[in-house]
Amino acid sequence: MSRKALLNGFDANSDGAGFAVAVGGKVAVFKGYFSFEEFWDAWQPFADEAAVIHFRYATHGTIGKRNCHPFALHGRAVVHNGILNIASTEKSSDTAEFCRLVLGPMLAGVSASSPALRFLIEETIGAGNKIAVLEPDGSAVIYNEGKGIWDGGVWYSNSGYRETAWFRDLPTEEAEIASYMADGMTKEEAEIAVWESQLYSDGKKW
Repeated sequence: MSRKALLNGFDANSDGAGFAVAVGGKVAVFKGYFSFEEFWDAWQPFADEAAVIHFRYATHGTIGKRNCHPFALHGRAVVHNGILNIASTEKSSDTAEFCRLVLGPMLAGVSASSPALRFLIEETIGAGNKIAVLEPDGSAVIYNEGKGIWDGGVWYSNSGYRETAWFRDLPTEEAEIASYMADGMTKEEAEIAVWESQLYSDGKKW
């Protein structure tokens, strides 16, 4: 993966970077980088390992290490792109809450690659979200894989690695709509997704 692609991803999503690598049958998580150079220096020793990388664009929860991806779950690492229809808190993001309340309990007893789990997760998160799970053996399970992009042997959740996101300086709601559209949604689908995220982010439960 090129430095340019990573820099583009960071520039478009600069609210915290992180990555996880599978080494020696274990997954190690490194996160909480708020400058690209800090991330790059940490990433370089692991650049040839099986990994997941995430650059955060904060929509819910505070900006800080606790809400950076990946999230460690039962020996695995989880990263997410999108906005999940689950109640977040002032401090905890939608992804953090989804991992705590939904994905974590599921992965405690079911393989991430289970067809049944894949069906349940993809039906729950909807087409506008993607989740990748790094396993200790270096393999990865990607929910809504077809909504992302394979390029040069690397899977990207959207096209932001190709160029910096033009919508970064838009007002929050417009930026969220534009972000969904960059992921392949129509404007109508993106507006619905943003409306749903607002509905669930004000403290309402499922």
